[in-house]
Formats: sequence, C-alpha cells, structure tokens
Amino acid sequence: MSKGFIAAVIAWFVKSLFFWLSGYDPYKEIDSFFKYVVDFGSFILVYIPIEYFVKRKCIKRNQNRTDDEGIMKKERLSLFLIVALAAALPAAYIPVIGKTQMLGDVLKPVQTFMDGMVKHDFALMSSAWHPNGKLFVMETMQPLEFLRNIPPVVKIEVDKTDVLSVDGMIAVVKVEWKMLMPKTIGCHRSYMNLIQIEGAWKIISETDYGDEKER
Repeated sequence: MSKGFIAAVIAWFVKSLFFWLSGYDPYKEIDSFFKYVVDFGSFILVYIPIEYFVKRKCIKRNQNRTDDEGIMKKERLSLFLIVALAAALPAAYIPVIGKTQMLGDVLKPVQTFMDGMVKHDFALMSSAWHPNGKLFVMETMQPLEFLRNIPPVVKIEVDKTDVLSVDGMIAVVKVEWKMLMPKTIGCHRSYMNLIQIEGAWKIISETDYGDEKER
C-alpha cells in the first residue's frame, strides 16, 4: 500500500471526523446517492496529488541518496500541509454543488409549468401548482383553470428564467416570456411564488404583466 494512499485515507478520515465533531453537514442539500459520489470524488481529488507528491519525493531521494535531516523535515511538513488542505477541500466546493442543485429543484416546477404553456397541456401545467394556487392576470385574481382559455393558435416562447430569492421553504422566480398571436406579440413578465411541501417545490401564485405590440 503506497504512502500516498495512506495519506489520502488519513485526510478523508480527518475531514469526516471534523464534520462529525462540529455537527456540520456539507451534504445536507445533496441527494443521498449523490453524497457518496461527491465523497468518493473528494477522496480521489485528495489521493492523486498526494500520490504524485510522494512518488516525486521518493524518486528525488533515490537519485540524491542524502540523509540530510533538514530535507526530511521539510518533506514531512509539506506532506502534512497537503493532507490538511485536502481534508478541508470538500467544505469549500460541496456547498456550491448543494446550492446549484437547490436552485435546480426550485426551477423544476416553473420549467414544467412553462413547458405545459408551450404545449397547451393543462395537465402538465397544473402538475407544477399547489391545488389552491391562484393567478393574478388582467388585474384580477383567477383560478388556474383560466389557462384553459388560451387558444391553440397562440404560441408561447420562454426568454429567460431567474431565481430571485430562496428563503427556507419559500422562493420567488421571475420568467420573461412571449405570447405570439396572429397580429400581436405580448411581452410578459411573471413573478411566481413557490413553497416546498414534503420536499417538493410547488407554485402557489403568479403575478403576470404584459405589453402588447403589433407584429
């Protein structure tokens, strides 16, 4: 068993022990299966540079054949610093992965809803909504059934989707889209409020405003 592998195992163990003692869970925003993938990936990222470092030092030592104690101390210090840095590495990039996945989860029902709009598929649209959801369109509150009235001749194009805010179990998403009609184009901005229920995000309300212009 190589020294690089042993050092990588130590780094992984130190990292895991630190998270356990501190109560910090860097994986809490990541699906259970993906946790193992990320943890294994972090081990590989630690192992490769350490293995390279150790082999490089061994080659140099065999070439020079020196027993200089000062050089040996520098090598041990360098290896220790690499192990310490590698142990802390997952804490830096795992939250980024978790946040990216969280934003994707928030956007999923919005994308489903807009796909339903594009396809004029009311069942697909409604699957993204909370049963008690409401629309604010044409300066009045409307039930989701209002969307059944969009005629097939109207074409929908989505331009841009942005997550504006995520605060615990609630989120706000802005969608810029177009309603293409035979003689006019409606440029719309929709603000959708979402809530997370039993781990799934659902749209609970939408406020929409659009400007129409001739084609």
